[in-house]
Amino acid sequence: LAETLRLVGFPLSAGDDLIRQPEEDGGDPELLHLKTLTPDEAGEGKILLAFWGVGPLHGGAAEQLSVRCYAGARKAAGFTLRAKMTNAPEQEFIASRMRFRATGSRYLLGVQAAASKRVFIHEAELYHFNLKRKEVPVDENNTEEQLSYLKQRGVLISDLGTSKKQRIAKLQEARRSREHKVADFGAASEAASRAEELRAKVVAVAKQDQELKAKLLPAFDPDATRPRDVYKEGLRRTAPPELLLQEDTLVDPALVEFLQRDPAEQARAVAALDAVPESCKPEDLCPFRSRIALAVASERAKRCIRARDADAAVRLARNFGVLHCLVLLVCRGPRHRGGKCMSQGVAELCGLAQASSLAAVWHVELYDEMLGRRKVRCFNGRKALCTMLVWALHLTPQMSAEFLPSVERELRLPEGQLKKGLEFIGCTVVSERLAPGDAAPGAAAGKKLQAALEGPPKLNSKHYERQGGKKRDRKR
Repeated sequence: LAETLRLVGFPLSAGDDLIRQPEEDGGDPELLHLKTLTPDEAGEGKILLAFWGVGPLHGGAAEQLSVRCYAGARKAAGFTLRAKMTNAPEQEFIASRMRFRATGSRYLLGVQAAASKRVFIHEAELYHFNLKRKEVPVDENNTEEQLSYLKQRGVLISDLGTSKKQRIAKLQEARRSREHKVADFGAASEAASRAEELRAKVVAVAKQDQELKAKLLPAFDPDATRPRDVYKEGLRRTAPPELLLQEDTLVDPALVEFLQRDPAEQARAVAALDAVPESCKPEDLCPFRSRIALAVASERAKRCIRARDADAAVRLARNFGVLHCLVLLVCRGPRHRGGKCMSQGVAELCGLAQASSLAAVWHVELYDEMLGRRKVRCFNGRKALCTMLVWALHLTPQMSAEFLPSVERELRLPEGQLKKGLEFIGCTVVSERLAPGDAAPGAAAGKKLQAALEGPPKLNSKHYERQGGKKRDRKR
């Protein structure tokens, strides 16, 4: 061994104090002290060194490993090593001598303890270890034995297996877990119960439409046969008659006088107001103050209807005053105090007294509750629009009216929103495209709508079919 070390370039210290021969009674072995070569001593020679650990034996696995040496069948093969784990008799490690080794080379094995500075060098042979697993038949009916075997196999692969084997074992374990969950899903009765729960969560289109209309429309009678009876209850809730009599500010004397004129004279006055530019102020449209009120007055004039007497004119003027307040809510409600206010804010917006009972009713009907706020409510623009349209149509003789494009722009609605609102409350709407200047001199282009309420609002199946198509497209 000393001669071999000298040949590879290790200088060995001479002397009895460094090199001691073993004693006759089997005492200490030969002890060699090594030191590294200086650059001059090393010259051009190079020594290949390799360092490795004891292998992936974690915890007490090293204590459970036993290695036996057997003589090979052929002399060229040398010896065969067989290693087994005491806690896994099915696993066997077989090692054979490395076939490819450098010609004329000899191998030294250095062993150094973790807390020692000494290296014990021995001449060694290189062997290649392979894992050979003995197949053990597993009883499929014995679930406990099968799980125990799989668990032990997983532990061994986790300790001794390669990274690829460990990754495959994790995937197999995840698949077994999913299959176990599916198998234990339950009996047929439990599956049927689960299906019933899922079916209960699916809301029918008709029920969904009914709930939506209940939130956004005034109270209506779905079984009404006459158009004027459809929203009879909703109109009473919107403006209770006993509260209307208390609001004298709703009555405009100029409007009372206008409603008693001859229908032909009314028609000429309405046509003149329709020609007023859209940029004008509401005061320029007096006594109506809004273009939707002009549309209602125009429809009444076409039917040659006027108030029978002064009392009837006052009652009708009070209803026009309610329409004006609803128009103000639709136009300014979302921006007035950020759309969140108390009943006093509604009265301020509509020009009513602070203690107005009618303003309190609108605060409840047209504003939604807010979580944690008892008196402050949030404005519901869609419900206010539907309520205003129903109130405007009920002021006409046949529950129908013609709306010019200027009405939609005055209400600050997106294009097409007025038509959707009329269809939602149950109207049949016919639209006509108008070029610039057709409605009035200098008027912009738009669509003229001819709406007529024929009965209770119906289910718009095409709308929900379009929604379902959009959802399917998003899933794809």
